[in-house]
Amino acid sequence: MTEILALLGTIAPLLEPSTFRQMSHVIFGMLVMTGRVTMLGLSRWTEKGGSYRSIQRLYQSALSWKAIQWEFFRKHFLKPEDEYILAGDEVVVGKAGKKTHGLGRFFSGVQALTRLWQCEADARRHARSIVEQQRLNQVWGACLDNACATLGDQLWSAWNEVAALLGNVWRGSSLAECINSKLRPVLDRRDQTDQGYLELFQFLHNTRVFACGKRAGHSPAQLVNLDVPNDPLTLLGLAPKCQSNFPAF
Repeated sequence: MTEILALLGTIAPLLEPSTFRQMSHVIFGMLVMTGRVTMLGLSRWTEKGGSYRSIQRLYQSALSWKAIQWEFFRKHFLKPEDEYILAGDEVVVGKAGKKTHGLGRFFSGVQALTRLWQCEADARRHARSIVEQQRLNQVWGACLDNACATLGDQLWSAWNEVAALLGNVWRGSSLAECINSKLRPVLDRRDQTDQGYLELFQFLHNTRVFACGKRAGHSPAQLVNLDVPNDPLTLLGLAPKCQSNFPAF
C-alpha cells in the first residue's frame, strides 16, 4: 500500500498541499474499501483528514488532469525509444452530448435502424396474429421515417453496416433460455437423468432441421459444416426409417 501511495510524489509539485492530501486519502480509501465506491463510503474507510466534506471539496476542485496524467506517465512509464498512441474520450466531460455537433442526430438514426432490424428479426422468428403484425408494421414504418429524416442519403449505407453488425451478434441469454425451454419439459417427466441421456438430447437437438427462419432447411450440425445423413439416427447404429429395426423371420 505504501509503495502505491509513494508513486503520487511525482505529481505533488502540480497540486496544492491540501489537495494533495485529500487525493492521497481518496486513493487510499479506493484501494482498501469493498463494495460500491461512493463519497460516503470513501469517508468511512479513510483516516483523519478524509471526511465527507473534504472528499466533496476535492471533487469540486478544478485540477489540470492533462498535466497530472502526463507527469505521472513521464516519470514512471515513458521510454524515449518507444512509440506511443494518445487516445481521448470526451464522454467524461459534462454534457458532452449536447456540445458535440451532430451527436444526437447520429444516435437517433442508429437507434431507428436498430429497431428496424429488430422488427424484421421478430417477423422472421415466428408467426404472429393480424393485430400483432399490424402493430409491428406501424413500429417499422415509424422507425423508417425517423431513420430517413435523420440520416438522409446515408440511410442505406448505414443500414448495411448496422444489419451486418447485428447479424453477427450471438445472444447468450436467449440461447440458454432456448435450451432450457426444450430440455426442462423432458426432465420434468423423468425421476432422474444421467450424462448419457443428456448426450442423446444434445445429439437430437444438433441434428434437428430448422423448419423456419433464416436457418430453415439446415440443422445446427450442418451450419458448422458437419456431414449429417438424411436420417441422423443411422449415426447411432439404427436402421434407416425405410427399414425395420427388427430381424426378419
